[in-house]
Amino acid sequence: MHAGEMSESEALELMMTRGYQEESEARGKWRRACLTSAQLSTYFAGYTELDELFTALGDRLDYDELLAHGSPPPTLLRGVLRT
Repeated sequence: MHAGEMSESEALELMMTRGYQEESEARGKWRRACLTSAQLSTYFAGYTELDELFTALGDRLDYDELLAHGSPPPTLLRGVLRT
C-alpha cells in the first residue's frame, strides 16, 4: 500500500480472504495504515515472528494451546510453549 501498488479494494480482499478478517476489521486496518506508515510494519514484524514460531513448533503446533495464552508477544509465547 505504501509503495503505491495495492488499491484499497485489493487490500480489503487480501485481508478478508487470506487474513480471515471481518470486513469492518479490514476497513479499520486500512484506515490506520493510511494514517501512519508505521502501522503496516508492525503487522509484518508480528507475522514474521509468528511464522518463525510456527516453523520451530512444526508438528508439535497445537493451536488450542497457542490460543489459550491470549495474545502475548511472540517472543514471550515461545517461552510459554517451550520451543
